[in-house]
Amino acid sequence: DTADKVQDLWDFLRDDMGTGLHTLVQGIIEKSNMDTILDGLPQGHREAFKSAIPSLRDWVRTKEAAGSTLYSEVRIGDKQDLLAGTVDVIEVTPSGKKILHDFKTKVRGKFGDISKKLPNFKGPLSGIQNTLLNKYRIQLSLYKHIIEEKGIKIDGLNVVPIEADVSIDNNGDIFFTNAAITTETTPVYNKLKELESIPQKTIRRMIDYIAPNHESMMKTDEYDR
Repeated sequence: DTADKVQDLWDFLRDDMGTGLHTLVQGIIEKSNMDTILDGLPQGHREAFKSAIPSLRDWVRTKEAAGSTLYSEVRIGDKQDLLAGTVDVIEVTPSGKKILHDFKTKVRGKFGDISKKLPNFKGPLSGIQNTLLNKYRIQLSLYKHIIEEKGIKIDGLNVVPIEADVSIDNNGDIFFTNAAITTETTPVYNKLKELESIPQKTIRRMIDYIAPNHESMMKTDEYDR
């Protein structure tokens, strides 16, 4: 039914197309053999992934040409708050600024919905309007919190939008073409650049809300094994 088709599409964008594109970005940054990486991606989508490489490579090369160093798929964690995640790309600029980049993949045109109001958040986030854009801010602000708890200052938060044409055949199989980083400078896409972080006190209240017993859990030996 419709609900199942929508869920299948979300899963595809996140798990199939999204994960594959992240793998390509990592390979480009690490100067890996792209043919080998493509061989490890789903066969039915290899040509589509291959066609996305120039756009992803241009993004990486532009950053590197400006003197930045890029680190991909950086795993982070905070033992005290029981938080963990993976930052798609951390950029260190020539001046030493550290910027977090999160790649988001959507069907072409759907980034226009990032400011659409959704059902209200609850708990400590109730004062923040529930939009996709604010969900991006929350995710990146949590990453910022984890890293800054280790004494490393984060200077910027960015979402890198990737759009693709997506189709579903009569058998329900999903395909994509023309995946590329959006380079438009419309007001919608500009909102994804230099995101304002969620206030630290709100992040702290959220952590305490979702893991109220994190301090007592830290006292157990099992977590350290």
